[in-house]
Amino acid sequence: MGNGLIRIARNIAVATMCATIASPAIAQKTVTRPGATETTTAAILRMDLATRHVVLRNEDGSETRVFVPPEFTRFDELRIGDTLTLTYTEAVLASVARAK
Repeated sequence: MGNGLIRIARNIAVATMCATIASPAIAQKTVTRPGATETTTAAILRMDLATRHVVLRNEDGSETRVFVPPEFTRFDELRIGDTLTLTYTEAVLASVARAK
């Protein structure tokens, strides 16, 4: 597997592993807590080229569905069965707002 696919997979993981908790009210305070950098391996099970969604089978057998943004221009080079090595950082962004 070329470095380009590893870079695509890493970017997919970073983009999809960031959780956002939103509130319709105006936020008073925003807190970001970065997580540890992780490396894992996953295989591509399914791809939907029209919606740019990929289903990955993780090392533990679980499945994760991710969206690949249009900025990832080499999406069409990925194939079902490809094994990707993903390096990502999990993070949580939370906004706190007054109750209505």
